[in-house]
Amino acid sequence: MTSYSIGKLAQLIHVTGELAAADSMYRNVFGGECYYEGYSPFEKRDASLLAIGDFVIEPMAPADEEGADQMPVGRFFGRFGAHLHSIALNVKGVPELYEHLRAHDIRVVGPGGSDPTQMPAEGSKSIYTHPK
Repeated sequence: MTSYSIGKLAQLIHVTGELAAADSMYRNVFGGECYYEGYSPFEKRDASLLAIGDFVIEPMAPADEEGADQMPVGRFFGRFGAHLHSIALNVKGVPELYEHLRAHDIRVVGPGGSDPTQMPAEGSKSIYTHPK
């Protein structure tokens, strides 16, 4: 029996080089309503969240700053260009899921691609499986 549960889709992530253009497209073509715009210093990226009905899309772009191209979003953009990137799921029991993934030899990374050496604290919001 697991002590974590995977819930509904949180958002679909779309990496782009033109965040404003992506936001505009999602607003104008799909009627998206933006409810968050922000910057992550851990990931050196800008992003927004737009609701399209009960669906959420998160366009994100490498920030215009030194070293952003070496962070996960910047590396992805450099390799693949504007492209759908990943999905985010709502999870209860993130520390337990972290342990389960690690026990099954699935690489788990933290914000900005950091390599966590210990289980995230209770209440932690973000872990990522590495694509390899």
